[in-house]
Amino acid sequence: MYPRTRTTAVALAAASLGLATALATPAAAAPGSPAHPSTHAVAPARPKAAPVLTATTASDWTKLLDRAGRSDTWLGADGIFSTPLDESHTFGGSGADDKTFFIFSDTMLGSADASGAVSGLTYQNHTSAVLTGTVPNSPNMNFTYGYKGSGSRANGDNLFGYPAWMQADLTVGQNVYVFGFPFGSDWKPSQVDLVTVPVKNGSPDYAGFTKRSAENRLYQRTADNLYDYGIGVLDNTTQAGAPSPDGYLYLYGYRDALTGSRTNTKDLLVSRIRRSDFPDLGKLTYWNGNGWSTSLTDSASVLDDVSTEANVTPVTSGPYKGKYLAVYTRHVSSPDMMYAIGDSPVGPFSAPVKFYDAPEYHAGGDEDMYTYNAKAHPALSRPGELLVSYNVNRLGGADNTNDYHPRFLTLDLDPATAAPGKGRPGKGTPGGDRPGKGAAPHGGGPRPHGH
Repeated sequence: MYPRTRTTAVALAAASLGLATALATPAAAAPGSPAHPSTHAVAPARPKAAPVLTATTASDWTKLLDRAGRSDTWLGADGIFSTPLDESHTFGGSGADDKTFFIFSDTMLGSADASGAVSGLTYQNHTSAVLTGTVPNSPNMNFTYGYKGSGSRANGDNLFGYPAWMQADLTVGQNVYVFGFPFGSDWKPSQVDLVTVPVKNGSPDYAGFTKRSAENRLYQRTADNLYDYGIGVLDNTTQAGAPSPDGYLYLYGYRDALTGSRTNTKDLLVSRIRRSDFPDLGKLTYWNGNGWSTSLTDSASVLDDVSTEANVTPVTSGPYKGKYLAVYTRHVSSPDMMYAIGDSPVGPFSAPVKFYDAPEYHAGGDEDMYTYNAKAHPALSRPGELLVSYNVNRLGGADNTNDYHPRFLTLDLDPATAAPGKGRPGKGTPGGDRPGKGAAPHGGGPRPHGH
């Protein structure tokens, strides 16, 4: 990306999630009950508490993107999304020779000493990588940057040729699709584009990419709201190996309130399209709370107060097998990594649960760090677990690799069978109800997306 000099902060609205309270009432007497009730009051049976899923740090994956001690190369980024280059492995099953495509947004390039201190720093708005196999070993991770993968580290010499942040990616057949957006002076999307990268001989052909700009079925801005689709995807098809396929690709988005008491609060939205129709986005329909509409602005919220990157994944084991799990960060930028359980790709979703408290988050002072945009990586997850990433950044601009690369967690999907020492919640600064800072860095460093 181009170095940034903006110094004003963009505040995020702090809106608490409303949790419904259920009132229990005694059940009627069953047939055959005694005519005279007991003189002792009997409390109604309490419903079983929903199992709480817990997370542990995935240090091996975090280390994969810790680039301290590297020279003249990719040093750190945010906006991480992943998709297997073989669509059939969308929900796991990749082997040692299979490849996973990563897309990143704002990227630091240069050199770093053993402590992570950066020199020769340049920025690009998006870069990529390919991992061979599913083991997070550095030799198996090949980073790509510069226009069409040229390897150029020049400022702004972006992979897809323009200044834009990348959202979700997915593989359909022999193409990888990436949803990207250029941003305005308010750091919000000004449009959403669809980038297509052909897969040739099992690898992405960056030089052959094409871009369809300003897809009006993915973006709209009104006086009161901004609608942005492409922040997460669910390939719920037989071709992807989905456990309950229905033939649809679900494209998730958010509605960003531009006015009123909820200004800058994002709510999760859902659209869908038949795989056989994709990428003809004119065939997209939008969940309106009761059914599917052809109008984007009919989109109804399925989860409130989410991040600008998030996704929904089918659960294949544990107490929530057959359900769908949404992963995101509360308030976009906060220490609160959240999940919610849905009955379908559109919900209804349970009350959100904070499963991890990011220890890197420090609001104020010299260590003004923020964390944001959690999401899952099902193709890289082991059975019974879900690999989750979140982004870390420093307000004012990162100048050390430790301040600017994703962290990883494993979310245990079956806590009843957790191994000893597994499934312990992460330690960190208590999240409470603090709003995320979400402010613009002061010195030209990367910032979280979509405010």
